[in-house]
Amino acid sequence: MKRLLATSIFSLLISSAAFAQAPAAKDGPGNNAVNNDQKNSASPVAGRNSFTEGQAKSAIEKAGYSAVTDLKKDDKGVWRGKASKGGSATSISVDFQGNVNAANRAEDIEMTVTITRLYATFAAAQQAVRGLEAAGVPHSDISIVANNSDNWYDAKKDRDGDGVDDRAEAAGTGAGVGAGLGGAAGLLAGLGLLAIPGLGPVVAAGWLAATAVGAAAGAMTGGIVGALTEAGVSKEDAPLYAEGVRRGGTLVSAKVPEAERNRLDAILNQSSVNLRDRSAAWQESGWTGYDPASGPYGVDEVRKERELYGPR
Repeated sequence: MKRLLATSIFSLLISSAAFAQAPAAKDGPGNNAVNNDQKNSASPVAGRNSFTEGQAKSAIEKAGYSAVTDLKKDDKGVWRGKASKGGSATSISVDFQGNVNAANRAEDIEMTVTITRLYATFAAAQQAVRGLEAAGVPHSDISIVANNSDNWYDAKKDRDGDGVDDRAEAAGTGAGVGAGLGGAAGLLAGLGLLAIPGLGPVVAAGWLAATAVGAAAGAMTGGIVGALTEAGVSKEDAPLYAEGVRRGGTLVSAKVPEAERNRLDAILNQSSVNLRDRSAAWQESGWTGYDPASGPYGVDEVRKERELYGPR
């Protein structure tokens, strides 16, 4: 009898302890915003989220993403928005625990890539830009950077009506050719003059030029090489493109949907320079690599370069 009573008491204690335990936190808006015992990096966990928009953005950036935009907190307490990593854009989220997750549903993912080509002449690059715009690429997603050592771009422009040449203003401030120029008339209507370290005077329009001078939000590194690598161009190719512009060429870059890459690559490939062959020729002549500290090519050097290699 005593043994049966003891067993019953022991069972009652165990049962009471089990009921006394707090139930596991559930995936729902009632979760505590500071509950850090429910870490789940595979998908966002719903719960009261005390993060501000700025804190959510910082968490995403600490996770290796850049260009964080459109952050909004949904009805489950999850901050959701867009961000880029490795040159590709994706949907992103931050839950109440601080977990940062890229979209894991195919319909939520909008992958973009940066495609870039070098052209021996501005005229060839101009044709490529117009081809991209005709193919449906927004001019805000296209950028052009052209060598101006021989001062071919000399038409005075005073779009703001202040009596001062806009090109001089741009060169003095490192601005004026940011992502917003171009308007309804297209990218080429927004051309302006500025100086990029290592390249000297260039004629440019679009997001790449703004990033190169550190003017665009999220620009991590100054200079054209830093702007290209931040956009997803490989560290091997970015210095080659920069050297091509320094030697008199024109660079065209565009952010395009990954699914459209092959079609749009075909447009850029028309009249573009073969980067591998051209860089090999530079190396045979003694070139050892792009040096942003070296002086830009002068008029005579650019002329000789163009005569040596021709229109492509």
